[in-house]
Amino acid sequence: MTWRNRRRAAAAFAAAAALLFLTGLFRTASLEREYHTCTQWRYGVPDGRFPDLIDMDRRLFPPQATCRWKDGHTLNRVPWPIGAGLPLLLAASAITAASARHSKRKTPAA
Repeated sequence: MTWRNRRRAAAAFAAAAALLFLTGLFRTASLEREYHTCTQWRYGVPDGRFPDLIDMDRRLFPPQATCRWKDGHTLNRVPWPIGAGLPLLLAASAITAASARHSKRKTPAA
């Protein structure tokens, strides 16, 4: 594999990581109050006689929005593959970019 192909692969990994990150960020956003958003995700309806919501814990990296209720139930609005895939894609991009840089140095100038 030439260094140019490795560089393209690193860019593709980075683009996939960026797309996954943006997808996760959109999943953490809520247009309503946290209670309505979390209750909609858990029960399918925004209001009713349900356990009290404690809070919605949000993280930026990896994107995560976890709803917590008083009955002990938790619900993460961002699917686990996004949280697991983002660091893997970033690592693959960094390793591939380092490999491309190393192979470019070893390639004799034409």
